[in-house]
Amino acid sequence: MAGRFSTAALAARHAESELRGGDRLGFHRWAVAQRAYVAAVAGEAILARKVLADLDALGTHPARLYEHTGVIAKLLADGSADACSRALEAAFEFVELGDAHSAIRCAYEVLCLSDARAIELIVEIASRSDSELHRAMADHALAVESRDIDSLAGVADRFAALGANVFAARCAESGAQWAQEQSDDRQATRLRVMAASWRDRFEPLQPQPAPDRPGLPTDGGMPVATGVPAPLTRREREIALLASQGLASRAIGDRLFLSSRTVENHLGKAYTKLGVGSRAELAHVLARA
Repeated sequence: MAGRFSTAALAARHAESELRGGDRLGFHRWAVAQRAYVAAVAGEAILARKVLADLDALGTHPARLYEHTGVIAKLLADGSADACSRALEAAFEFVELGDAHSAIRCAYEVLCLSDARAIELIVEIASRSDSELHRAMADHALAVESRDIDSLAGVADRFAALGANVFAARCAESGAQWAQEQSDDRQATRLRVMAASWRDRFEPLQPQPAPDRPGLPTDGGMPVATGVPAPLTRREREIALLASQGLASRAIGDRLFLSSRTVENHLGKAYTKLGVGSRAELAHVLARA
C-alpha cells in the first residue's frame, strides 16, 4: 500500500519459495496471490494475469486464507464491469464468512474503479470496525457519494498518514478529475500535485535478471526479439513506447482513444515479441535498443 512494489514482490517470491509443497496449499496460494496483487497494483496487468494463471493451476483450498488478494488482483488486471460485479459478490461472501477486512478491501477496490455499488457495504463494515484504514475507506465512499472534493482531499491526506500512498494517490487523482469536470482548475491542479507527490514515492517493479541480447533487431526504431519473425506493428510500437515511459494502460487508452483492454492486448503481444514480462523490463529493453 505504500507503493514499495519491488520490495513487496521480492517478499512475495520468497514466501512462495518457502511455502511451496507439503500440506501448505493455503499458504502457498496466499503467496502466489500476493505476487499477482503486487503486479496488479503496480499497473502490470499482463504480469498479474500470468501469475493469476499460476494461482488457478494450484487449485482451491477450503481455508480461503487471505483470498481477497487474488480477487483484487483479478479485478485490477481486468477492470471491467463484470469484474467489479464478481469482486462485489466476493465481498459479500467474505461478510458471510465473518472476514470483514477481506470484504471491505474487495468492496473498496470496486469503489476505486468508479463503481458506486460498493459504497453502502464499505460504510456498513467500517461502522463496526476500529481500523483507521477502514474508516478512511468509508469516508472516501461517502465523499464519492456526495462528490465532495474537499472531503476527498482530506481522506487522501489520511491515507498518506497511514502509509497507504497508493490509496492516497487514487483519492487525489479522482478528486482532480471531478474538479476538472467542474472547471475548477485551481483545485484540479492542487490535487494533481498531491497525487504526484505520493506517486513519486512509488518504487517501481524492477526487471527480472535476463541474459544480454546484443544486436536486438529493430523495425522503425522499435526492438524486436531475436527469433521472433514478426516485427511490432505500428500500434504495438506506440503503446510499447508509452508503457515504457511509465504510463498506465488507462492513461495510454485515453491518449490513443482506445479501451484499457485493447491497450493490454496490444501490449501483451509486444511483450511476447520482445521477450519481456513487465513495463520495467520493457523500458530496459528499449533503452538498450
